[in-house]
Amino acid sequence: FMELLVALIAVVLAQPVVAQPAPAPQRPAAPRAAAAPAAAAPAATTTAPAAATLTPDEVVRRVQAVYDRTNDYQADFEQTYTNRLFASRAKHSKGRAYFRRPGRMRFEYQAPEPKLFVSNGQTLWVYEPEANQVIDQPLEQAEMPTVLAFLAGRGRLSESFTARLLPLSAGGDDDASFAGGYVLELRPRTPSPHYERVVFYVDGQSFLVRRTLIIDPAGNTNRMDFSNPRTNTGVPEARFQFTAPQGARVIRP
Repeated sequence: FMELLVALIAVVLAQPVVAQPAPAPQRPAAPRAAAAPAAAAPAATTTAPAAATLTPDEVVRRVQAVYDRTNDYQADFEQTYTNRLFASRAKHSKGRAYFRRPGRMRFEYQAPEPKLFVSNGQTLWVYEPEANQVIDQPLEQAEMPTVLAFLAGRGRLSESFTARLLPLSAGGDDDASFAGGYVLELRPRTPSPHYERVVFYVDGQSFLVRRTLIIDPAGNTNRMDFSNPRTNTGVPEARFQFTAPQGARVIRP
């Protein structure tokens, strides 16, 4: 379940505000002339041809930059796990995810059964209400893959992965909503027993990761789609704390 996440830091969000006043003083002498280029620039950046000109390394840099300036993130998610030998029996689940830099995360699984994953950046708790059971362990012992470290605000993609761009349909379906976006395949520089490669579906305008697809060495896939994202809303620290319910069995591996 903990194969994926998305994450965090807002310090650089002040930069767009600083960047706008700089051009402004240069335009007072010809305000009308400046208006036309300002309108033309956004149109150029949203076209598919502009997106197609980026190299894999450039997409990686832009994705990294977005998450480097994201302090907190929340979104709905739908997860699909498919065993290669039993593809027709895919397991589906959904819920809400929250992240806050550095390393804080919360996955609230709502269906098909309630389940909770919480980390304060040091400890990972996994709570299964139906079994009345809590797994409590240090996050560093949770065999967190490198891609998860990045999504939790702790890693650098370019240092851990080699990258290439794939056709839009490479992730298993041709989703028109990704037109103008990127399908980025990441392979770990150091082989991992947990996954062989990771595919990020990247929004072509925001460069947020809207879908992750993890393929393990056996060919099984773990896909998570994020929707209704909200960034830098001030997710409270309390959301990343957890106290075991009274009477619950606590397991410390």
